[in-house]
Amino acid sequence: MSRLGIPFEPYAMKSMLGHMKNYLRDKSWYIQVPRRIKEKGALVQHAIDELTVIMERSPNVNEIAEYLDLTMEETIEVLAGRECCHYVSLDSLSQEESAATLGELISSDADDYDTVEKRMDLQQAISQLKEQEQKVLLLAFQDGQSQRAIAQTLGVSQMSVSRIQKRATEKLKQMMSNSSIL
Repeated sequence: MSRLGIPFEPYAMKSMLGHMKNYLRDKSWYIQVPRRIKEKGALVQHAIDELTVIMERSPNVNEIAEYLDLTMEETIEVLAGRECCHYVSLDSLSQEESAATLGELISSDADDYDTVEKRMDLQQAISQLKEQEQKVLLLAFQDGQSQRAIAQTLGVSQMSVSRIQKRATEKLKQMMSNSSIL
């Protein structure tokens, strides 16, 4: 590329990141959901967040629909479509304080494949947890929700969320130290 006057590294990084984003966009959905539903999913989540703060409770479907000026059917469709996507921030998978994030690995000169393998092992371990444990961990570490907000979302007490989160974290630690996963 340098013969064309374009530095190779920025071109390669932009190209690779684009391909990674396309792959994740296409492969992170359990079933194919129309693009309009995917796009409105972020709007609905933003509305839920804002309404939760304003109302100090989780909003119902009607309140979300009114807030966004959508029909009830459209709101339900968007909420149902969100359940078809499974995604986890790769930066949230490590329990180690000193572990590198994916962004740091990409920009690093070091070939730290060991950290990436540990993250893949952790993803596999997470999939072995109970569904409720997975939801709690994803809401806490991926979405950054408080235990109180998670409790409202799941319809349980904050103390239950705390116990579930602790139990799930302990299970993950145990699975990760088990030689069958490593």
